[in-house]
Amino acid sequence: MQDQIDAILRAQFTQTIDGEPVATVFEDVVDPSRGVPFQKSPTATDDEVDLAVSAARRAQPTWEALSWDEREAYLRKLATLLEENAAYLAPLLTMEQGMPLISAHFSLAYAAESLRTFAAIRLADEVLVDDAQRLVTQSWKPLGVVAAIAPWNHPLVLGFQKVGNALIGGNTVVLKPSEQTPLTTLEIGRLSRGILPPGVLNVIGGGRSAGQALVSHPGIDKVSFTGSTATGVAIARESSRYLRPMTLELGGNDAAILLPDGSIPALVAMIIQKSLGNRGQYCAAIKRVYVPTAMHDAFCEALVAAAEAIRIGNGLDPEVDMGPI
Repeated sequence: MQDQIDAILRAQFTQTIDGEPVATVFEDVVDPSRGVPFQKSPTATDDEVDLAVSAARRAQPTWEALSWDEREAYLRKLATLLEENAAYLAPLLTMEQGMPLISAHFSLAYAAESLRTFAAIRLADEVLVDDAQRLVTQSWKPLGVVAAIAPWNHPLVLGFQKVGNALIGGNTVVLKPSEQTPLTTLEIGRLSRGILPPGVLNVIGGGRSAGQALVSHPGIDKVSFTGSTATGVAIARESSRYLRPMTLELGGNDAAILLPDGSIPALVAMIIQKSLGNRGQYCAAIKRVYVPTAMHDAFCEALVAAAEAIRIGNGLDPEVDMGPI
């Protein structure tokens, strides 16, 4: 793995716009395990955001004109690309996000499987009314250009769910990962240049400024965002100017309930997995637990013991169960 780490430290990361590398302004990316910068990421200027949206608009009619089977073939190639490059991409994801290496491999596998799942979707015309007076047919048409904004906690899983969903339907995409975890997504964008037609998937970097420029761009037809409620409100306000559709995933409010005949060990194991997986940094993490009063003390003792057994440290260490917050 040291060879992959050395390659990561030597790499120069670029954005992918219209199938070409673009990088003019760079910002530090911090390794959360050490608390120090380890690489630099390009951050999109307003002009580069405009270039990415314009490229996606030019590519969209040709992409839409492909058959469902042709678009599926492209998505399956992209999924295979993630798997074939996992030995390099997984350590990169761990170094920028902090998750244990095994979790990084899982994220890549999950993202690849998501692409294949969406690739299999077909939306056929449906006849709603066919009688002597009327013929009403429901057809599904692409929206156009989708702005996909992914969060730092699961950049690949959430980012490429958005990508697969949009691309199979004939849309093109401008994907912006979080400025805290941009590198793995940018690298997949680079690798995709040999897979996807130019302009179909554009990957840009940057933080709030780039995100603002993207969601306010008049060439965007749909916004898909996962992140904080405050940012979601700002995106909704901006997108309302264009009456464009939005998908906003802004967190969760999840509970676990132990019933009187339930198993304390089983619930504790589930809570450790579902509340402390990814260090508790995901929307579906369990946030509160309801336990019968008579089982309270035994439950708390078992939960504390399970939590104390978790091994915390640098995610590149194979003995580590949990990386840094």
